[in-house]
Amino acid sequence: MLPVFFISGSDSWSCFMHNRQSYLSTEALAELLCIRPGTLREALCRRGHYYGVRPVKLASGRLVWPTDSFERLTTGKER
Repeated sequence: MLPVFFISGSDSWSCFMHNRQSYLSTEALAELLCIRPGTLREALCRRGHYYGVRPVKLASGRLVWPTDSFERLTTGKER
C-alpha cells in the first residue's frame, strides 16, 4: 500500500496505490459524496455494494474504493 496524496482538511492519507491501481479511502469517498463513512460501510454489509460499486479489502482489513467511484455514483455510469 503506497499513499499518493491528501484530500485537503484530512489528517489521514485518502488515496492509495494497490496492485498498480489507485483507490480512495472510505472516508475520502464519503466526504466527496457528502455522506458519512458509516453509510458506505452499512450498505456494503447489507447489500455487498454501494449502488453497484464494490470496494477492495486490503490485507490490513481496510476498505478502499476505485478512484472512479465518485464519477460512477454521481453520473450513474456503469463500469
